[in-house]
Order: sequence, then C-alpha cells, then structure tokens
Amino acid sequence: MLGAKIPPEQKQIIIPPSEVEIVISDDQMSHLALVLPPIEDLSAIAAMGNTQYSVKEVAENAWHESRDYFVAQYEILKNKNDEYKSSPTYLNRLANWANLADMFSEESHYLLEAQKYSNNNFFKHRLGASLINQNRNKEAEEIFSSFDLSDDIQANLRLAYFAMQRHDVSNAELLVDKALEIDPVDFGARLFDGALKLLSGQFKKAVQSFRIAEEERPNSSALHKNKAVAYLHLGLIEKAFTSLKRSISIDPLNKNAVVLFADLAFSQRRSIEAISSLQFYLKYEQKDANVWSRLARGFLAEGNTEETIKALRKQASIENSVSVWNNFGLTYYRAGNKQKAYEAFKYALTENLLNDEKSLYYAARNISILLAEDCKYKESLKITKSLILDDESKNILSDDHLSDIYGVYVFSLSKVSGVEAALSISNDLLRTVESSKNLKAWLLGSQISYYSLVNDFDIAMALIKEFDYLIQDIDSCYPATRDSLINTLAFAYAESGQIDMADSYIKKISDLLLKEPYPTATLGLIYLKKGNVEKGTKLYEMAIRLSVSNIDKTKIRQKLNLELGKLAISENMKIAMRYFTKVVSTVDGSEELVKLGKKIMNNYLVAKK
Repeated sequence: MLGAKIPPEQKQIIIPPSEVEIVISDDQMSHLALVLPPIEDLSAIAAMGNTQYSVKEVAENAWHESRDYFVAQYEILKNKNDEYKSSPTYLNRLANWANLADMFSEESHYLLEAQKYSNNNFFKHRLGASLINQNRNKEAEEIFSSFDLSDDIQANLRLAYFAMQRHDVSNAELLVDKALEIDPVDFGARLFDGALKLLSGQFKKAVQSFRIAEEERPNSSALHKNKAVAYLHLGLIEKAFTSLKRSISIDPLNKNAVVLFADLAFSQRRSIEAISSLQFYLKYEQKDANVWSRLARGFLAEGNTEETIKALRKQASIENSVSVWNNFGLTYYRAGNKQKAYEAFKYALTENLLNDEKSLYYAARNISILLAEDCKYKESLKITKSLILDDESKNILSDDHLSDIYGVYVFSLSKVSGVEAALSISNDLLRTVESSKNLKAWLLGSQISYYSLVNDFDIAMALIKEFDYLIQDIDSCYPATRDSLINTLAFAYAESGQIDMADSYIKKISDLLLKEPYPTATLGLIYLKKGNVEKGTKLYEMAIRLSVSNIDKTKIRQKLNLELGKLAISENMKIAMRYFTKVVSTVDGSEELVKLGKKIMNNYLVAKK
C-alpha cells in the first residue's frame, strides 16, 4: 500500500519508562515514591565490563574502610560508661558513633537510656528515627504517637509517613494539616502537603505548597523536581523544564530528576538539552544502565549514531539484554548499515540474554520491518502473520509500539496479495476498538496517502472527515506517528489542490523540513502546485539526498518526474512525455505512479489520434 511508509516507530530507541518519584521528605526519612553480533560490539562490551565507575560504590567502600575506625571510637567511648552512664550528652555521643558504625540496635539502646536522664524530646525523635532505620516501624510509630501532636510538627509528619506506607491517604492528609496548623510555612510540612496534592490531582495547589516551601529552603533538589511534576500535569512545559534544570543544578546526581529531564526533553524533541546532565551524572555513576540507555536515546534523537553506539556498549557491559541489542539494531539501521542491524536483531532473538516478552516482540517487529524495506515481503509477511495469529488476547494490537506489527503485515500484504486485500484488512483494523491509536493513525495516513496518490480525492476526504476525532487528537500519538500523519494530510490537500490547507499542515512539522525526506518532498509538491517550479524541484532533489533508502530515493524522484511532466503538458508535450516515460520505466518504484504515468500517456495518444 504505497503512500505511507512502513510504520515509523522503529526509528527511535525503546527504553523502559522510569517511575517518577515524588519525595515527601528531604531529610533522612526513607523515600516514599509516591546469530553473532558485530564483533567490535562484543569486544568493546567485554572490555568495558570491569572499567565502570560508581561514586556510590566508592562511597560505600570508603564507609567500609572507615567502619573499623567508627567501631574503635565507639569502643573507646564505651569504656567510660561507668563514669558517665547517667549523662545524656555522653549517651548521645555513644549513639552517634553507633549510628556511624551501622550499629543501629546499640544506637537505640543508648538513646533509650538517655531518655531516663532527660525530658528533651530530641532523644525520642532520634530513637524513632533509629527504629525506622532498623525497619521497626511499628515501634517507631508508637513513639511518635506518644508526642503532643498539637505542637510537634515532626511527629505529625512521621506519622503521616507511616499512614502513606499503609496507603491511608486520608489520615496522612489530616496529620499534615495538623503540622501546617502549627507552622504554615514549615518546609517539611509544605513539601509533604504538595506531594499529597499531587497524588490527589490538585496540581495548582501542589505548586502553591511547593512555592511556600521554596521560600524556606530554595536549594532543595527534591522540591524543584516535585514542582516540575506538578507543572507537567498542568501542561506548563517550559516551567517544568526550568524547575528540572534548577533541581539538577542543585544536585547533579539526583537520578530521578536527571532521568525525568531526559524523558521530558526527548518527548519535546529537545534531547540535546539533556545530554550534558546525563553525561555529568555518568561521570560518577558509570554503572547505571538505565541512564546509559537515555544517553543513547538522546544521541540518536540528535542523529549522532556514533555516540549512540558508544553509550549502548556501555549499557550492554552492565546489562546484556534483548532490549540493548534491539537498540543496537535500531541505531545501525539509522546509520544506514542494514547488515549490522540484521545481525543485532538476530542476536537479540537467538542468544540467551536478559529479556522480557516485549523486548523479543520488538526485535521480531524490527526484523520484519527490515525485510519489508528490502522488498522481502513474503518473509516479512510470514513473521508478522505468525505473531498476529498468536495475539488472541489482542495485547499486541492494543500496544502503541508493538501494534506496528499489524502495520507491517498490512504493508507486506499489499505487496504480496495486492492493494485491495490490504485495504480490506486495513479498514477492519481502523474500525476495531482494540486497535492502538498509533496503529489507527498509521493506517489512516496510509489510506489517505494511497487514495490521494491515485487521485481518488472523494474517498481521501471522506476518510479525513470520518476520522477527524483521531486527527484532532494526533498530538497524543508518538512523535513519529504524528509527524507521518500530518505530512500525509499536507500531501493529500496539496494533491487535491487545497493549497491553504496543505500549508497549514506542513507548518505543523516545520522542524522536519530540510531534515527529513518525505516532509521536504511534500513541501516541494506544495511549491510545484503553486507554480514555483524551481523551488519545488530543488526541494524534491534535497529530499532525495536526505533519503537513506534507495527505494525512497527512487519513489521521490519518480513522483518529481510525474509532477514535472504534468506541468510540461501545456507548454511542451514532448518534454512532458519524456518525464512520463521516466515514471513508467522506473524500477523498484511505485506501482501506482507507473499506472498514473501510463494513464496520462495513453490519454495523450488517444487524444492525438
């Protein structure tokens, strides 16, 4: 089914989403978040395995090296117990050394002893915190419940923390409200309140609480990250960017902020803005596969396949999984090296790697796409058909990424069994409730493009009208799917002579013009329809240069020849016929364009007779 390209989502690296952690306390309290592959890749991965560096591991090793010192200091001080055993200050110092040595049970013991000689709530608070470190939460909760909650902010917040652990949001809200009654501008209370407002969907109120907290402690990385999440829910993208940049500037090793920033930047096509923060983080945490995957994705989004491969090799040296090798394949594909792409996808499917079912489906999908692009339609059809037959639960059909398998099936079917067979399946899928939005968008674009190309504009426009609800919601689709459909709409309107509508749609993807072949070709078509032959031709020629695939180059040049032939009819029929001859004699081009070229030539011959 010519018109739309093969489903476009294979162009970007697929990585598992990260949970967005909402911090409710910025102190020591526990978080509550709310076939052989290319040989150079294997050798590089093996070489990197023992060279990764992690500041967390270094810190942990340093602590282990220091622990003997902490224990020794504890023992020295403990020898003075008979002399100072009734001194709260002495007992507190013993508890401090025990804490540094990770001797939490001893810490609790001395804090409990200190309470016998002092009425200061400081010791009770410390004891509760020590019990939390030992996961003795029930005992800790009993201690904090014993405080006078009418004037103890921290006790209320600790109890709210325990309530949230039990998913008792209502009680947590009551306790946080008590804390705010005591001090409306307390940082901890406002941070907790903002987190609760986020969880309940009160995003504007969450921002208000975070702003009040910011007045008290402007240099909290967790606070600015939380505020960014609230801004995202409000659709305030620029403010979310600003808050995340602030969070990372305060703490460049705040992984949750770094990852969220990278994901946001990617979704907004601004990956380049996140690359430096990812690189800085990875200087100190080189063993974090999750962050390496995002650096790889960022480089690929910017078209830097060389750096993408380097990042993927780092990731694979930590986590040699199906997902990583699938992403190797995608990167080699983007780099124009299909042989290595095939090898990587096959390696992902055949080797005993860390995997999940989805990753295997991704690799199978991508191999089927490569086969289709290489005109091995029967092989592609065989793979996709087998996957579809197994999809009785329609999990693949409803998955925004994996449903591409159905799209590749339709595309390959059009080449093996003809357009009518493909259109029949496509029509059914378009009107199947379970079909993912991205699949429907691709199928719709494919049909509109086909009917526009063969000058069946009534059907093309009827489809646009019927699926207007999908077009209006196109921004919620994946970027590549969105761009593909918008480009198709611009193409359809240009073909039907509705130039103003074509202009309005092509402007929606202006960032792709002169960068991606098909949008650039569509812009060229618009200029040709306006009568600007020189500008239109130059844009088509640029689109040909931008194309990675020889098949794409051929089809775009074939379409240019058809349009130039149409324009030449009124001035010089001999020149027009030369263009049409090129169209119909094109090898590995569009069958539909060949038919159109022959039709125009036959009409001319009939008229001449």
